[in-house]
Amino acid sequence: MAHVTDRWRTRRNPDRTGPPLTALPITLILVLGLMATLVWMVGFPTSREVQAMPAAPLALEVRALDAEFIRVATTGEDTEGCGVEEEPPCRTMQYAVDKAQAGDEIRVAAGTYNEIDSRESLTQVVYLTKSLTIRGGYTTSDWTTPDPEANPTTLDAEGAGRVMVISPTVTVHLEGLRFVGGNATGLGGGLSAALTSEPEIMDAGGGLYVLTATVTISNSLIFSNTGSVTGTIPGGDVGGGLGGGIYVRGGSIELRHNTILSNTAGVNVSSYGGGVYVDRGSATLLHNVITSNTACIRDDGYGGGLYLYGGTPLNPFPSASLLDNTLQGNYASRKADGQGGGLYANHYQVELMDNLVQFNTGGTAKEGKGGGLYIFFSEALLEHNLVRYNVASRGEEGISGGVHFCTCPDVTLKTNAIFSNTASTFGNGYGGGVSFCKTTAILDSNAIISNTATLSTTDEVKGWGGGVWTGDRASVSFNNDLIAGNHARTEGSGLWFGVEKEVFNDRGNRLQHVTIADNSGGIGQGIYVTRTIAYLTNTVIASHTVGIYVDRPRTGDVLGEATLEATLWYKNEDITDGRGYIEIGDLNYYDDNPAFVDPGSWDYHIGEGSSALDRGVATGVRSDMDGERRPWLEPDLGADEYWPISVSIRAYLPLILR
Repeated sequence: MAHVTDRWRTRRNPDRTGPPLTALPITLILVLGLMATLVWMVGFPTSREVQAMPAAPLALEVRALDAEFIRVATTGEDTEGCGVEEEPPCRTMQYAVDKAQAGDEIRVAAGTYNEIDSRESLTQVVYLTKSLTIRGGYTTSDWTTPDPEANPTTLDAEGAGRVMVISPTVTVHLEGLRFVGGNATGLGGGLSAALTSEPEIMDAGGGLYVLTATVTISNSLIFSNTGSVTGTIPGGDVGGGLGGGIYVRGGSIELRHNTILSNTAGVNVSSYGGGVYVDRGSATLLHNVITSNTACIRDDGYGGGLYLYGGTPLNPFPSASLLDNTLQGNYASRKADGQGGGLYANHYQVELMDNLVQFNTGGTAKEGKGGGLYIFFSEALLEHNLVRYNVASRGEEGISGGVHFCTCPDVTLKTNAIFSNTASTFGNGYGGGVSFCKTTAILDSNAIISNTATLSTTDEVKGWGGGVWTGDRASVSFNNDLIAGNHARTEGSGLWFGVEKEVFNDRGNRLQHVTIADNSGGIGQGIYVTRTIAYLTNTVIASHTVGIYVDRPRTGDVLGEATLEATLWYKNEDITDGRGYIEIGDLNYYDDNPAFVDPGSWDYHIGEGSSALDRGVATGVRSDMDGERRPWLEPDLGADEYWPISVSIRAYLPLILR
């Protein structure tokens, strides 16, 4: 069914294979307005907060890309006339940048450029304060057609400083380059992402440091760069690192078709953003591979692949869009607590579509949260992503192997596959697939399959919510979702709804047209409810030891409550259990076969002879998990509305199998 994925890709971004958009000319008035806005957002930089800015930017119109360009090659010479017309190429990148005018293009031949330039007490290969385009991948015999794969153009700081600094409000295009060996230890330049009134100054941007600039990077490799090794910065203070590969403060960054590989934000002190750190700037990421990055090795880490920091709450939040990226094998922390193995978003408005998030890890010591993604105090839309094989904690306690949301006012998850994630490998685990605390969320047509709260078999260890866990003050609405094959050691094999403290969450959770099947572990509850309310309508609950368990604490009078209407019960040893309050409506169907198509291959569509056909009540849900139409009256029970296979579009399964 690969054609389904292709159909989605075409519909979501019909011009994604076309050329990048061309930036509009920026007038002097707009530049001044942008500078004023950025000063208001970011604050006036001090010498310890940001990098030196030697001169004001030139408000010059960027020339067309086919204008005269400057050539650079390792065989060139840094002379006054180098790089243009019939003259030899320039020898170093910095010399070419210094002689260029705003709007020029610099073309760089294959080779390694490792000359370190010192400016304003900073060290880097290139210090850039002009609006320029720099392209690599050329040869000295062909300055027309670049081929970065065949002709690698490498900027290597060899651990002696950053690879590139871009500052301040300029517009820069970088293409076909390799940024390696950068190290920002002792260079400062960033604010920590800690939620304190006086954040520490930290080393930032081992590979690229971008301050209030508009930067596009495409078809490039950002590899083996480090934000901070010792954690000691100018003035003798101790801080960690931010953005091992790339650090962006203010302005905007667009990343297209890049590989961001094996970068480290920090080693000894808590650090943020192993691959990329964006501080109160806009970010667009298209078709990148962000892999094997680490936020911190020995101490706590946040955002192994990517960290988005919006500062104090803003209205609106800064925005970030991620489309068709791969976040793979990243670690928030290698030896301590960690949050957001693949991504951590903090006070942001984030949109993630068509991304692959896999094999990421949160923490490895006491605690880990969000093995794949951690979204905190942000607005989020996640659509058609595949989140699989992530682990929140390889230590004592883990919350959500796949995606964790905390204190989020507006979250939507639609047509995602959250598959085979683990909250904890050794200790207590909460929410193998996805978890929510103090969050309002809508889930629509997601497949939450084969996730595990904890792998531990120790009697004292708790495993709550194999597929889904909702904590304090969470309110989640489910429509057309599939919760199947998940495992929890103690409570809520499929879903856990509740509050751990002696309070009652009256916001509750609502499930409409949800299929809950084959979840196991503990006493095998499809749903566990405590100190909150769950409303279920048109639900299929199949193959559990207990279909729904509604609990009351052993001390106190706070009850859990559940109300069910139009339910198909199939192969549950006990329909209900618990000490709380359960109200079951008139439309219930016991031990009638839903006739799932192929549960062994995770296909929980219903067949022609299903007992779920036409037995639902009107809910206003107009389509099913595949986007197929539902009738107003007498819809089918569960996530799938039966249609003949010849016209059915089954969208979620290719995500799991691709």
